[in-house]
Formats: sequence, structure tokens, C-alpha cells
Amino acid sequence: MYKSMRIFRTITAAIMTVFILGSFTISRAATQPDLPPQSLLKISVLATSDIHGHIIDWNYLIPKTDDVGLAKIYTLVKRERQANPYTILVDAGDMLQGTPLTTYYAKSTNWKVHPMVQMYNFMGYDALTLGNHEFNYGTQYLAKAIAGANFPVLSANTYDIKTGKIWPAVKPYTIKQVEANVDNKKVKIKIAIIGVTTKAIPNWENEQNYAGLEFRDQVETVKAIVEKIKDKVDAIVVVSHSGVEIEGQESIPGENQVAAIAQACPEISLIVSGHKHQVLDNNTVIKDANKQVLYGHSAINGVAIVSPGRWGNYLAKADLTFTKFGNRYWFTNATTSNIPTVGVAPDRELSNIAWPYHDATLQYLNSTIGKAAETFNSDKATVQDTAMIDLVNDVQRYYTKADLSAAAMFNPKAVIKAGPVKLQDISSLYLYENFLYAVKINGAQLKQYLEHAARYYKQFKPGDIAVGTNGQDGSISDYNYDMIQGVKYTIDISQPIGSRIKNLTYKDTPVKENDVFSLALNDYRFNGGGGYMAAMGFDKGHMPEVTFDSQKAFGDEGQVRELLIRYVKEKGTINPVVDNNWSIDTGTQRKN
Repeated sequence: MYKSMRIFRTITAAIMTVFILGSFTISRAATQPDLPPQSLLKISVLATSDIHGHIIDWNYLIPKTDDVGLAKIYTLVKRERQANPYTILVDAGDMLQGTPLTTYYAKSTNWKVHPMVQMYNFMGYDALTLGNHEFNYGTQYLAKAIAGANFPVLSANTYDIKTGKIWPAVKPYTIKQVEANVDNKKVKIKIAIIGVTTKAIPNWENEQNYAGLEFRDQVETVKAIVEKIKDKVDAIVVVSHSGVEIEGQESIPGENQVAAIAQACPEISLIVSGHKHQVLDNNTVIKDANKQVLYGHSAINGVAIVSPGRWGNYLAKADLTFTKFGNRYWFTNATTSNIPTVGVAPDRELSNIAWPYHDATLQYLNSTIGKAAETFNSDKATVQDTAMIDLVNDVQRYYTKADLSAAAMFNPKAVIKAGPVKLQDISSLYLYENFLYAVKINGAQLKQYLEHAARYYKQFKPGDIAVGTNGQDGSISDYNYDMIQGVKYTIDISQPIGSRIKNLTYKDTPVKENDVFSLALNDYRFNGGGGYMAAMGFDKGHMPEVTFDSQKAFGDEGQVRELLIRYVKEKGTINPVVDNNWSIDTGTQRKN
């Protein structure tokens, strides 16, 4: 079909852009005949991504109601299906992890169908692509969870190493046949949906959680499938759990490959992008590292790109238009948008189905595990040492027996109030399913680690009033700024990146390059997340000596969150202690 379509495009000219009713459209034909309305067929592709366990419109971290979740999304989905019966619903991954609900049901595996999969079944999804967080609990858990899906689960680039074939738990693609009635005539449109997952999973995930699997290049995988099926379908949709790569902003090669896919495969009609939690559609532009427009209207090489943010705060929508020429309907353009869930009422039926899971989670979170002598806060954690981050580092050093510990702030709103400490408090503090390592490093590597962390701050210049961070514009996420306990140091942000760490001491003695330390850090850091290992000169072929592995020591109870819970239970009462081992120097009070 695409072979004929190429001839059609040649006759009608190359790709152009047109504005229709004020909305930008990616068009496949420069000139279209003046056709009657019945000669047009619109198929809507609806998409979610990075739901991260949000079913009910509830924020488990604060806790309070919130404009997130599948219940709100389903209200919009039903509305769109009523407006256009020719609708496809897909998801770009990261749904099995992210809230206390998914944590609770990872602990309690007596379910037949995973709560998240049950909701997706109920909503009538047509396909889902695996995200990197699907592997947080291991392949056995993942395979059990997705086995209950009534829809194809896709990941064309996830391969079984032993067989050299695609992992049997997933499919590379699916073909959805949409049967429409246009002008009292039946029309059949075949749309291929290809799913691919970021190949950078080994850079974050513990090896045992993806044991026996390899993640191949998305671009080469998609190219091969497109070549195989393009003459058998009317349109191709790629659902990729990766974002649009921006030169100068990619810390891990191959993590994001959407732009490369679009450049390599102009036959694609639409790419649904996830992973980066961005909101992209025809009403947005994609900018480069210098804030210059790189791709206008979120289209690359004539391929429309749409991305729906995270947690269900948007439903992405792509209207694919098929135009009748002769006896055939040809894909001619795509118009993309995002529908916010702010102010949208949650679907009552889905909420009722989900309520037992939500209620069980709330009861779990309400369990008391200890007592706080005073209140712990984390709202200033990125500009000064705080008791909250010190608590995490204390726990990591306590169980690893390490000299030093590195931790980041995951939730600036996390608070442990004086009085009873509940599981809710720890879940709000530590969001991720990280395990813990201790590794040996030297003094030079320690300084490299700290200099890498100090990139988080914008350079303080004369006339500046407040400390600026790159977390404010999203170029370096808050969770990628580590604070180290066990040494004292000053961050001189008046200096350029790479020359900011001053007065670095261990037990009041200046740190020398050949000093040896043990450093506690989570598995995300150990596997390359945030670029810290690379900053110290390590890679997969050259890793530091491991002196402690919490997964080996404690099994599933070795996750940092579980160790925090265990620590509070052991101590009974925790006190907010701040050792103020690090500080920021803006250079404004320095003597000449």
C-alpha cells in the first residue's frame, strides 16, 4: 500500500503544512482535490503515557485529590469515543510503578489480574508499550502482570538473549483494523501499531531485574518492521517509551530516539512519545539546548509527534485523516493535541472498580511504624542541608557501614510531622523502588562526583539576588542532584562548572586524591543514572568494587524505602538532626 502511496505523493507533490481551523496539521499532499465530506475519514488515536500507578484522582504523596489518574482519563476517552466511534487507545508505558498502590500490590502478589492491567482492560486499550519502570520488580513479576492484559503488550526491541528472538511475553507490533461506514459504504482501514522501549534500561535497572533480556536499538528495530509491513497497512503508528533527543542534553546515549525514528522512517504517520513526561503536540515547539526552535509544531521530518505528560494529567489525541482518491482511502494528514484533565470529573464506574485497591492502599499507608520527636522538612533541601536528606543518608550509611552516602531530594513537599510516623510519610519521602549499593572510590573520584552534582546550580553572577538552579528549568532534574554526607564541603557557585567544590574534608582533614572511601548510593546511580558513574570515569566495562548490595543482603526488603521503614521501627523514635556538612557560597561575601 505504501508503494502506491509513494507514487501518489509524487504526483500530488511533497509534504506541506497547512492550517485548518487554527490547528496545525501535518499533511502528506500539497494539493488535494475538492472532495465532498463523505470522502474523508477521521480516525482518532488517543494516548496516555507514564501513568505510574495513578488510577484514582488522588495524590498519595500529600495526600489529597488531584487532577491525575485513569478515572479522569476515562471520562475524556468516553467523550472522544462518543464524538468519533473510529477511535484507537494506546499507552506508551511506565504504568506498573510509581505510587504506593503499585508498591503495595508488588508486595501482595495474590492477585489474578494486576489492578493496573484490570483498569486498562476495563478502559478498552488497544495496545500498550513497555516502559523502563515496568522492569522495576523483575521479569517474572512483569510477565505475570501483563499476562492478564486483554490487549497486545508491545516491545519490539526487547529480545531474549538465549534464543535471539523477541521476548515471548510481548509482541513487536499489532495491526488494528478499523471498520467504518462512509457514505453508506463499508471502509476498512488497517493501522499498524509498533511498540518500542528505551534501550537505556541497563543504565538504571539492576541486572537481575532484566536477566536474560537485551534491549536493541529502537531505530533499527522500527526500520525493519516498517519495511516488512508498510505495503500491508494504511498507516503506521509508533508508540515509543522514549522522548525526543536533544543534542547537548542527553546524558545516556540511546535513551531517547524519537527524532531519529522520525528521520529514518518518513512512512510513519504518528509517533506517540513517553518517558520524558513532556506535553507535545501541534501547539508546541521542540527547542534545542540553546532554547532555539528545533522542530516546529512538534513534527519531525513530516511525522507528527504527540506526548501526553505524566500521571494522566493529559489525554493525547491525534486525528488521522484518510482521504478517498479513486477507490482507496489514503492517509493524508495528522492533527495532534492534548486534552487536560483539570476540572474533569472522574468516571464513576471505573472509580468504583478501583476503590477496593485504593482503600487497601490507604489502610496500608496509615500503618504507624514509629515516632518523630520533632518535624522533618525538605522544602529547602536543594539549597541547604536538611534533616530529611540527612535521615536518608544516615539510613544508607547505617545499613551499608559506608564512610559516605549520597542522596537526592525526590519530593520537596515531603514532611514528617512530630508525632506518629506512618508508612505514608516514608512513601512520600522516598518515591522509587531503588536498591542500595556501597562502592569503593578514591578522593579524586569523590571530587568528580561532587563537581558533577554542583552542575545543578546556575552560576551566580554580580547583580544576582537568589540562588538559581537548573532544576527550575528542568535541564537537570531535582532527583539528579545528590548531596553527600560524611564529608564537609562548600559549593562555590560563583565559579564555573567543574571548579566549584572547595574545602573538601573528611574528619576535618583535607581529602587527597588517593584517599579511599566507601560510598553508599542507590542502584539508579550505580547503573549510570544521572551520569555520576561516568563523571567518576566508570562504565559497564570498568565498575568500582562493590562492598555491599542490599538486594543480596535483604532481598526485596533491601529497597531504600524498606530500609527507611526498618530503621524507624528499630529506633522507635527519630530526631531531626542536621550536621550542616555542606553549604553554598555565592562569592558575595568573599574578601578581595
